[in-house]
Amino acid sequence: MSRILIVEDQKLLRRSLRKLLEDLGHSVVTAPTAEDGLQEALSGRFDLILTDVFTPGSIDGLKLLVRVHQEAPSTKFILMSGAAVIDKPDIREAAHRVGVEHILSKPFPPQELNEAVHEVLGLPIRPLPQYEDKRVLDDASLRPQPKRTSFDASASRVAGDHAGPEMVIVLEDNDTLQKLIGQALTAAEINVLLLSRGDEVLEALEERDHCDLLVLDVFVPGMDGLEVAMRVRHRRPEVAIILMSGSSSFRSSEFEERAQELGVSALLPKPFSSDEFWAAVSAAFPAPDEGTVSDDSSIGQDS
Repeated sequence: MSRILIVEDQKLLRRSLRKLLEDLGHSVVTAPTAEDGLQEALSGRFDLILTDVFTPGSIDGLKLLVRVHQEAPSTKFILMSGAAVIDKPDIREAAHRVGVEHILSKPFPPQELNEAVHEVLGLPIRPLPQYEDKRVLDDASLRPQPKRTSFDASASRVAGDHAGPEMVIVLEDNDTLQKLIGQALTAAEINVLLLSRGDEVLEALEERDHCDLLVLDVFVPGMDGLEVAMRVRHRRPEVAIILMSGSSSFRSSEFEERAQELGVSALLPKPFSSDEFWAAVSAAFPAPDEGTVSDDSSIGQDS
């Protein structure tokens, strides 16, 4: 029996992965964030860590693996994320450097996970369990679904012919996601400033007379995106704001109400596709005949 750590912030997927691997005979521990996963990994020995690339908090899945690789180099690693992320050369390079032996593209079928886990562990592949109750694996998180589009130039335009942003400031502490957003905006011929701390956003606004849009991660170290949004709304009410996060609380009615009070144009749940990103940008800059943004247009949907 192997000991496996699963790091995944989506509760449904985390539960499904655990159920499947336990029924295949493994001992499984789960964690919702890379920070929690690091604590588990440093307090006990694991044969395999299966982690998403992006999780809420100050460190992502790759940084988790770097740290574990230093402390326990014999641990095996499997990385998982959407195709838009793991197809990026820099992600694959970083994964290779820390010894990731397999990368799973979400969403993936149970058999693909079964094969990946046992091949990495050097064990015979076992037959998948047969469940009378098909909801046990609640396949919404595992079965094949339409893949997300990547951040490519073909999607990198604000919908319609009306004016979009000319200058955007992005607050995101995850280097990989920050780079992806920056590349998408640059490909759309939009000026962009990439920052990782909330106080840097306020400083940048003080130094600039012109900024059209802020794209803010809610949970970053220090001054978070919500606090930045509150301060900006008082100082620079003309600046449009998009909030993004991978936290489950981000989808709550309380958070939505708070965002509406601040005049936030769109909420962007992570992970998001290129189309979802540009839809959020378009919501912040509606065509003249669209008037103000309706209440429900600010709420994004994600898996």
